[in-house]
Formats: sequence, C-alpha cells, structure tokens
Amino acid sequence: GSQALLETVIFRVVVPVALMAAILGIYQAVYDYLPFERAWFARMLVHNVRINGSEWRPMGFFSSSSEYTRYVAAAMMAPIAAFLARRPRASLVVVPVLLTAIFFAGIRGPLVGAAMTLMVLWAVLGRSLKTSAVRMVVSGVVIFGGMIWTLNHLDPADISSSPQLTSLIQHQIDGVGHIEDEHKSTGIGHVKAALSGVLWSLTAPWGHGLGSTNMAVARFGGAGADTEIDFADAFLSMGLVGGVIYLLFMGSVIRTAYRLWQQTRRPMFLVVISFMAAGFMRWLYGGEYACCALTFFCFGCLNRAAIENGIARLVPQTHQIGRPSRRPAQRGANQPAANPG
Repeated sequence: GSQALLETVIFRVVVPVALMAAILGIYQAVYDYLPFERAWFARMLVHNVRINGSEWRPMGFFSSSSEYTRYVAAAMMAPIAAFLARRPRASLVVVPVLLTAIFFAGIRGPLVGAAMTLMVLWAVLGRSLKTSAVRMVVSGVVIFGGMIWTLNHLDPADISSSPQLTSLIQHQIDGVGHIEDEHKSTGIGHVKAALSGVLWSLTAPWGHGLGSTNMAVARFGGAGADTEIDFADAFLSMGLVGGVIYLLFMGSVIRTAYRLWQQTRRPMFLVVISFMAAGFMRWLYGGEYACCALTFFCFGCLNRAAIENGIARLVPQTHQIGRPSRRPAQRGANQPAANPG
C-alpha cells in the first residue's frame, strides 16, 4: 500500500479501535466483564487470561488479553512516533488512556515493549549508527531506570480499592519492578526459553513442523513446545535452516526500515518502526491475529517504499506476485528481426 493508505489505516482505524478497546478494557479491569462477555468466556475456556486462577485480565473486545494489550501498545506508539518526527497528531491526546489500559491489564510484556519502543524511536532520531547507539544506551538507562524506580515506590491501594484491580497492578509491579527475581518476574525465563528454542534446533535440524508450536499439536495430538518468541519458535518448528532464514528476514526488514527513515525522514516510516519495535519478537506469534496482520501490512508498505526510493527490496522482484516486470521483453528466437529498411 501507499504511504497515504498506511497513514489512513493507522490514524483513522487502528488508533480509534485501540481507544475503544482500551475504554472497555479499563472498565473490565476496574469492575468486571459484562454478563455476555463472562458467559462467552466461560464457554470458550480461555484460561490464559487468568492470574493465579482467580482474577481476570481485561481483553477489551479482542479474543485474548495478550492480543488486546499488544494491539493497544502498538497503537499508542504511533502518535508518539509522529510527535518525535515533528508531525504531531491530534491522536496524541489518547496516549494517557491507552497507557492506563496497558498498565491495568496486568501483562508485563507490552509495558516493557512500549518502553523499549520509546528507546528505539529516540535512538533512530540520530543521524548515524554511532549516534543512534549512544542515544539507545542513554535512553535505556533513563526510561527503564525511571520506570523501575516508579513502580517500586507505587502502592496499588493508592490507585484503587478494587481487589481485582489492585491485584493486576501488583502483578505489574512485581514483574517489571523486580525483573531479576525469577519468583516474581518471567523475564529471565523468557530469555532462557528463547535460547533453548535455538539450541533445540541443533538436535532437530529439520524442525518439528509448523504445527508443533501452536494449538494444532494439542488438537491433533503429539509433542510440541512454545517459547512465546517468534524467532525461537521458528527454530523449533522449521529447524536450524528455517530459523536462520527467519532471522535474515527480520534483519532485512529492520535494515530497510532504518534506511528509509534515515534517507527520507518521513514521519510515517518512524511510525512503522514504532510498530515493528512494539511487536518485536512477536511478529508471527500465534493468537495475536490483529497484531500480525497489521505488522505485515506495514511490511508491505515498506517494500513498496523501498522500491520507490531505490533501496533494496524486502522481497526480490522475481518473487513478487501480481507485479509485471519492468524490464523490456527479450526477442525470442522465433521473432523476426526488425526490417532495417
């Protein structure tokens, strides 16, 4: 799609949808699910939105709490990216609502991902790789240091008297404020799982099949595993070769997005970078359907922009479907030569 289409989709569709979902999610966190939501929830037995088997995590009108929070987090970063690119949007005013919804959801990943995205955005404002690296380190110390300090001095009872909401907030404080404690945070566990996924590919270089890392293995029987990180799952399911190919694809996307932004300084490319960073390591994660579709829509727009700006394509032109070749047709052996006379 064109940059105009990308801008329309993000700021006129994605952000408003995220705002409506956030408002409903905040209501669910403070009070409870609506009666029809609770009935659907109990029927579908979606266990992954529970905390300790008692409290319920909000999910807006999405199919899971993880999809809800990651979608809202990605949408929140779009107006922030536009502001940093010196093209502020009216949607910047909804950022506090979206941030509140993410914090009240009780899921640490999107909150940490939003902080890392802010680091990335501040870093790529630099004009060179060296400057970007320095900005990344400085912003990381400030953002994560400030966030951890704030959470460690926060009392959930000062925010709400609702037992459900205070439990959700305490879950955030324990996980983000004590990342080094494996009893309170799953951060170290995720790192270990990612490394295990890569190492397991050495014992099964051809992989265990695409269904081994999603619900198909439970539906049809068999042994499977899930690291909750897309590139590690790629090594598990597609083996060593498939995992390396996926890593090369990720590198190609990152390189193209960075080059487009540095070459053109167009705000929409910084917005795309914010989407990539907010969903990093979950670009192809199962169950977060809206997020994956949106991410790869952005990749398609990047590919078109790369062609228009003379930058290496994400996909070789010979592999693109539906795009006629711009090279002139070669004369076949049976075609008569033009009459020189």
